[in-house]
Amino acid sequence: MEVSSRADPAPASRLAGEETVLSSTRLKNSRFAVVAAVVGAVAVLSVDVHAYIDPGTGSLLYQTGLAVILGAAVVFRQVFARVGRLVADLFRTRPGDGESRTPR
Repeated sequence: MEVSSRADPAPASRLAGEETVLSSTRLKNSRFAVVAAVVGAVAVLSVDVHAYIDPGTGSLLYQTGLAVILGAAVVFRQVFARVGRLVADLFRTRPGDGESRTPR
């Protein structure tokens, strides 16, 4: 039985995984830097706007937003119902499917 005195090098798969972790960390840091830069620019470059939205306009905006959200919910429900029916039809067994058709 031979015993090797050298340590085995790290497997390539482990090194590739470490590179992936490092690249995802860099990506997260770069996204954070972009978001921080945009927020900082908005904070520095913002100006005071003396605008007034009356209650009727605010109510209209809330009503429009609620209609969009509820409309999207109805559309998604209908789409998922159709997909569910399609999947159910694909896996439904019909009478006679299990019988062999042998000529008599």
